[in-house]
Amino acid sequence: MENVGGNSKQGNRRVPLDVRLINPFISGTKEVFEVMAGIPVKRKSLSLKKDYKMFGEISGIMGLTGDAVGSIIISFPKKLADDVVSKFLGIEDGENINEDDMRDGVGEILNMITGKAKTLLASTEYYFKLSIPTVIMGQNYEISHSKDTPCIVVIFEAINLQFILQVSLSPHKKQE
Repeated sequence: MENVGGNSKQGNRRVPLDVRLINPFISGTKEVFEVMAGIPVKRKSLSLKKDYKMFGEISGIMGLTGDAVGSIIISFPKKLADDVVSKFLGIEDGENINEDDMRDGVGEILNMITGKAKTLLASTEYYFKLSIPTVIMGQNYEISHSKDTPCIVVIFEAINLQFILQVSLSPHKKQE
């Protein structure tokens, strides 16, 4: 196990965050953007989140349950969300995407990323069940995550704009 800048309290012991829980989401993000939408993405940085403030105006949130518990969040500035969702939906002008299409598009992007990560984790001791994504739109909002579980923020760049992926998972292992 590698420590990615923090430990997680689990019961009375400190558990290092296993990068094997983060890397499938990074790979899934790159694959979904590049293969499904033809949008190259570049990972810019990775850090430990210390607050609940969100980046951007549009966030998709998905809860994960089972033996790995936590949440995955993807957040976009509106301009990038318009461009990305329009490419996913085959709409020429991203400015004409309505709110329902935006919610559906961001939710589906998160579904695909998390589904890819789940597939990559299937051969490991980590597994989880997916919830239905929720999409929040607005400015200056906060989304909480468990205080006992580290929240890793991965900053990506696509179409010359940045977006983030937050991964906050307790590294529970499969029960034998």
